[in-house]
Amino acid sequence: MSYDVISFNNFVGSTGNVEGRVAVKNHLTVGYGWSVGSSTGNSPSDSFISYGVVAGGNVVWSSGEIYPHNKQTPSGLVTENMFAGGSFTGADYLQDRITGNCSTAGCLAQEFDDAKACYVAYQNAFASKTDNVQKLIQWSALILTCNNPAASEYVVTLHPSEMSQYTYVVQENCSSTARWIVNIDTTANVVMNGVTISSGGAFIYNILGSGRTINVGWIQVIGSILAPNNILDQPGGSVTGKVVVGDVTKSLNLLRYSCFVPI
Repeated sequence: MSYDVISFNNFVGSTGNVEGRVAVKNHLTVGYGWSVGSSTGNSPSDSFISYGVVAGGNVVWSSGEIYPHNKQTPSGLVTENMFAGGSFTGADYLQDRITGNCSTAGCLAQEFDDAKACYVAYQNAFASKTDNVQKLIQWSALILTCNNPAASEYVVTLHPSEMSQYTYVVQENCSSTARWIVNIDTTANVVMNGVTISSGGAFIYNILGSGRTINVGWIQVIGSILAPNNILDQPGGSVTGKVVVGDVTKSLNLLRYSCFVPI
């Protein structure tokens, strides 16, 4: 799964955690007790990589932990460390975990730019798919009627204004194991404060455009967020899935999920 959270600018967090690995093009700034990697190394497909945390710029990290760490988890998992491209401010024991750095400023910029181009290509491919789900918002419900009950993938387009109009989701004629792609169009900011569409398969919110703010309130969003040109602001709740965004201005809990789209 490699990196579960990728920011193509900065990452600002609080006393929360990222259960997987995190990669940040520029600066990482987090608070006391912030941790990374508590769910890494738990499956045969999740191979060891050298760095659980990658930051191309400066790191400010008061205290916390990078897992796996053989001193913290005597389970035989190999310790993963930190790449800090710039300066480090924080706990000495975390500074001791820095095993990679930049010899020149911005040494990872090209790698991140290449990765962003790849994710934008994924985003455009998802956006070009034709909806095969009928939607209706009625009596505070988002009713999704799938055209084919045996389809392996469902695609539906939602507008940000629609996402605030429902408090629960009803799925009709839909496969329980299909992959879902929700394309979120227009240029408006996105407020995610409602119920997540349920899916037994992989799930992605494909948030198009650039410069849009994605606000996650006190809910659990289950599904990956693909928004390489947009901004995540998460003052509460959690996101269970892969997160690929242009910037993270606030983060609390970003959790792992067993099913991901191939991003």
